Amino acid sequence: MYHAAMGALSRHIVTTLFAVLLLAMGSVASARMMAPDQHSLLRAEVAALGLSLDDICGDAPHHEHRCPFCHLTPDTPVPAPVGLWRIFCPSSGWKESADLYRAAQARDHSHTPRGPPELS
Repeated sequence: MYHAAMGALSRHIVTTLFAVLLLAMGSVASARMMAPDQHSLLRAEVAALGLSLDDICGDAPHHEHRCPFCHLTPDTPVPAPVGLWRIFCPSSGWKESADLYRAAQARDHSHTPRGPPELS
């Protein structure tokens, strides 16, 4: 019994140490990929000297960005409002919920109205 408990404890410790080591290696790799390269450091030094952005970037419309987490997904779609027309047309709600009315449910016996259970 003592050996079984020690085996389970040692497996738990090894698994935990492996997870911590994997997390540390991933953090170091991520920080290394996000660190600025020599060219970016030189551009920052030129900016600190008081030169304008046109002297640094030229006429490029966008900046160079190397963050690996920003480039994981391609261009994401812009979220659009869905169902906004229901706010502006409240009279169409009865058309969408017509099957909830008792008259519509009386025609279809397999679709009966439900309510909370009756406590007796």
